[in-house]
Amino acid sequence: MPGTADVRTLDVATFTVPPGWHVEARGSGDGQHVVMSKAAAGTYCMAVVYASTAAGNGLDASFASEWARVALQTLDAVATPRPVISQVGSWCCADSRKRWT
Repeated sequence: MPGTADVRTLDVATFTVPPGWHVEARGSGDGQHVVMSKAAAGTYCMAVVYASTAAGNGLDASFASEWARVALQTLDAVATPRPVISQVGSWCCADSRKRWT
């Protein structure tokens, strides 16, 4: 049905796939994730939602651990960025808002 939102749930996250984006479910168990991507002439964007993992000794430590486990599997080795800590509903989250080139 045209105009119907593509709402997905993975673990504790519920999200809407942006219109016109390609979506692919990958992995299983702790490695389960959803990849959303969109490409156009000269541009490419990818957003990935992963299943949750056990928390570490604070958000900074958890972010660094997940950076090594997940991001460095697909990016060239770079220093772990400083996470941005924010409140999302009742959750306290750490993410990277760095633009990679």
